[in-house]
Amino acid sequence: MNKTIIFSLLITITTTLSHGMELVLHNEDMLSHITEQICNVHNCAIKQTRNNILQFSITDQKLREYYNREKTHQNIVRHVALHNKMSDAKVAYDFRYNEIVDTIDYLFYGYTGNFKTNPKDFTEYIKDQWYLNSTSSLENIGQETLLLRAIRKNDYARAKIVIAAEIDCNSVRCTDNPIALISDHANKTTLQQEDCITVITLLLTKNIHPDSRTHWLDYTLLHHAAFFSNKDLAHLLLQYGANPYLAENRKCLTALDMEKGEPKGWLKEMHDTMIKNNELKTVHSPTDQSAQK
Repeated sequence: MNKTIIFSLLITITTTLSHGMELVLHNEDMLSHITEQICNVHNCAIKQTRNNILQFSITDQKLREYYNREKTHQNIVRHVALHNKMSDAKVAYDFRYNEIVDTIDYLFYGYTGNFKTNPKDFTEYIKDQWYLNSTSSLENIGQETLLLRAIRKNDYARAKIVIAAEIDCNSVRCTDNPIALISDHANKTTLQQEDCITVITLLLTKNIHPDSRTHWLDYTLLHHAAFFSNKDLAHLLLQYGANPYLAENRKCLTALDMEKGEPKGWLKEMHDTMIKNNELKTVHSPTDQSAQK
């Protein structure tokens, strides 16, 4: 094993010499700390880290048992993935942790080809917070969560399930924001679906900004609600602070400019009435053009 690794391990182990090596082998917190040190020695470089963990694990039967556990594999994958800004799926694949790879493939894509027996139900897997908040790779975008995957597939019933399970709705590991993604995929039919409205409501209650958008040139959800004359959605978005004066930057159109339906001016009237009734979390004026990305 690399001399640097041996030195790092000796530093950790010597703090417990008074209790003996046996204590280290039975102390999972200590083993977790040692594992992190092994990962960090080569700056979480995958090939070197994988080989060094393998070499360390074969030195003792208890170590072999510890490093064969799925939970240990999860901890290694997440540590390396966060350090390298990679998806959990990619790191698990590179470490050859097939059980994790197969489970993520099933949760994200429904693929069951590598399971020796029938997989558990989706809801059973996401009881494990690690899998609930796992990430997969998305070409040209980076990483996506189970929530973002569900929104991309217009599967708002699945989105409701993962939100109810307490998924991290605004994961810093992903460039996409769930409300911005809903806006990107918005159409009249989708925005009228009960499950979609429920998901938007849940996201707003978790402080995801109603004016979130992928790019400052894009439309917000309120633009879409106004254009599709979706008054219930418009009311919901305004209630949580959506800005009707915020313009998209292709033609500089606000939600008020894009309003369709009868009576003419319904969005402005709705906004003014909500101000009068103190229903708004944030009151915007015509001069408020601050963009929320």
